[in-house]
Amino acid sequence: MYIIYYYMLSEVAVTNNLIPIGNFYDYYQLCLEMIAAIKKIRFNMTSEIPIDSDFKSRLETLIQEFRNNTTDAVVIGYLDSIQNDLDLYAGKDVAFIRSHIGI
Repeated sequence: MYIIYYYMLSEVAVTNNLIPIGNFYDYYQLCLEMIAAIKKIRFNMTSEIPIDSDFKSRLETLIQEFRNNTTDAVVIGYLDSIQNDLDLYAGKDVAFIRSHIGI
């Protein structure tokens, strides 16, 4: 499901110029952190906490930027879903996340 979100949110980002060249490095670093979090979950690093409060806060800032630049109900639904997952998984270890999502 997140792959669908990625394509739709990328379109919103490009259409609304949400990633200006001056902020590109910051967004790139955030993407690298997202990949690292995914790897922790994928490779079962059970005691790791992939989404800490700082990472969650930076993701929420990005989510808010998207909310401020769209009225599309589908996109808003995607953002709500991502926010719900952040609320559920922030501060939780990989074992909890894997158990919750059934892997």
